Amino acid sequence: MKSHLLTEARTQKLICSLRRKGLDVTAERRESAMNSVMFRILIVSRILSQWKVPHINPRCGIVILTLKNDSGNRE
Repeated sequence: MKSHLLTEARTQKLICSLRRKGLDVTAERRESAMNSVMFRILIVSRILSQWKVPHINPRCGIVILTLKNDSGNRE
């Protein structure tokens, strides 16, 4: 998954939620620069929807979730 919304705290909350449901997951989290077109689209859409200038982190969170199946293999 790649999104400007995937902060460290939200990623941890997602992992905890999946584990509470009984899933054995591991996560690898990285950040990358958001391309300028995506960044500008997010700003314009926020201005149009909320009528205020938003603060948007110009870095995307990239999260790779790995799920272990019943036989112990990773998927």
